[in-house]
Amino acid sequence: FFIVFYLVGYRRKTVKENLILVFPEKSDAEIKRITKNFYHHMVDMFLEMVKSISISNEELKKRFVFKNIEEIQKIRDMDKSILLACGHYASYEW
Repeated sequence: FFIVFYLVGYRRKTVKENLILVFPEKSDAEIKRITKNFYHHMVDMFLEMVKSISISNEELKKRFVFKNIEEIQKIRDMDKSILLACGHYASYEW
């Protein structure tokens, strides 16, 4: 984050202008906070993409927690079709 935001300043002007355009009611302080949050998220996404090249299946499985698995098993035991839809916030590669 520090390198991309402070040293390189990657597209900071564009990001700020776009946020002001989309959120005209936000104060300068709020725009600054949103901008920093965006850059934190962007760097996290990039690092996750890089990590996805080398992550093991075991390590990947630790990062997913499925709840109420017994409900899925009940449906499967009744020989019914199952459709699971999982949302994501970050790395779609995982």
